[in-house]
Amino acid sequence: MYSQHTARVRSISTRDADDRTRLPPLLHDSYQPPSRSPLDTIYRKHRRKLLLLGGGLCLCAMAYRHHDSFIDTLHLTTQTPQQRPVTIAFADVDHLNKLAALCAGVCSSRTLDAPSDDEAVDLDALDTELLSQWGSDGLGPFSNAYTDGSDPFVPFQRRDTDQFALGRILTHRFSRYVGLVNDTDQADFVFLPLLTREFAHCRPCEDRQGIAWDGKSIGHEITDRYVELLQTFKSRRAYPSIIVPLSLIRRDYEGNLLKKSVSKVFDKDLLPIGIEREPWYPPEIIPHFIMAPYPSFWHLRHSAELIKQSSSERRKRHKRNDAILISFNGKIVPNSPNSGKGPYNGFALRQALNDQLEAARIAGVEGVSMLVSTPSGFSSGFDSIFEEMQHSTFCLEPPGDSSTRKGFYDAILMGCIPVIFRPHTYIEVSTPQGPVTETSLYVPEDQVVDGSLDIVSHLRAIPARVISEKRDAMDRHRPHVQYSLDATDSQDAFAQIVTHMSKIAMS
Repeated sequence: MYSQHTARVRSISTRDADDRTRLPPLLHDSYQPPSRSPLDTIYRKHRRKLLLLGGGLCLCAMAYRHHDSFIDTLHLTTQTPQQRPVTIAFADVDHLNKLAALCAGVCSSRTLDAPSDDEAVDLDALDTELLSQWGSDGLGPFSNAYTDGSDPFVPFQRRDTDQFALGRILTHRFSRYVGLVNDTDQADFVFLPLLTREFAHCRPCEDRQGIAWDGKSIGHEITDRYVELLQTFKSRRAYPSIIVPLSLIRRDYEGNLLKKSVSKVFDKDLLPIGIEREPWYPPEIIPHFIMAPYPSFWHLRHSAELIKQSSSERRKRHKRNDAILISFNGKIVPNSPNSGKGPYNGFALRQALNDQLEAARIAGVEGVSMLVSTPSGFSSGFDSIFEEMQHSTFCLEPPGDSSTRKGFYDAILMGCIPVIFRPHTYIEVSTPQGPVTETSLYVPEDQVVDGSLDIVSHLRAIPARVISEKRDAMDRHRPHVQYSLDATDSQDAFAQIVTHMSKIAMS
């Protein structure tokens, strides 16, 4: 545009000179161009610079006036465009679910009452829709606290969501997914809506005498039918396309759904989605595994509620998290001797953290909070935990029976910087903003356990600049690590799972 404008000015100037040569002789020598003011001279001399400067100032003013909208636009444009949504079809797994429900009921009495010795169980009479108490969307009933999202700095609704509700949530969301189709042959992915919590509860006694199906162990019968189902979809795509939702941690399925004999045969077909990937008995056999955030108690109606928060609201929320320096909530003794064992056991670290925090409180250090529960439960309830998280700068998230922890995501949603002690724990979880681990601080587990690092002194020395950076990172990631109440939300945790599936299909 500027070059065209310059050419036009030059054309006019040339024409003026030609007109001067045609003036009458008596006027030619005496002709003087119109006088110009000093400001006009300066403007003409520096016209380009002034125009650029004025345009820049206008843009700055517009950006300042619409700062939050501008940030929102940047936030939304980070989404990876895709030509069409990946398609998914549901497999018929009702026969498997009925067997798993029966087995889980007999083994643990958590789902169904164990039948008497002479009682015949009619599997066709089992209503698998009633096996879960989590509601149709898997998010659980509304809680009495925070149901209306009345806190302007935490626009969440509280649901009593089970931390192991992922399978139920995925079944609900995929059933309403825009890419849902009926034909498993045509779909990009096949989803197995298994009651994977019941499968996990069946595992401890799958070989117990008396739990039989046509003379065979019901656990073995489940495995055989599961393998038959997988065989019908084997090698259907060049990428892993059979989705298996895992409600509990990985180790709970290494005796059935992900047992080595099954995983080796279907390693190129299975795509598990779960809250923890680490195999209890390495090496890893399944090359593809989507790590999903633990379901939290906290949900937005839509992720846009957080994305559109003003900077002033964010600053007020950040200030509220300054009330307490360190918060640690959890058990320091495992539920049972067996649960405190294994390659990912973190109870030695928990005990060391408890000792250091207790010593700091005795010494009169301010801003240290501990809500330690026993294996029998936490008497004060979850509301007191979340109240502390909302007012704390750092939340300690040590491993327990396994490396991952639901509290990691609760902390992010409550604006409390999660402190992790194993660097690889959440590395595979990412959002459109990048890896979720950028929200956290890492402290080496071994240094806390051996006493060479004091957690209180270490966190008190963290610069304000680092705290601000972590809070900004949490603000970017928070909309994407929660499961929205609106099943059409295109940016929540479920949407990130679909994005990951799309990348696998295109790889």
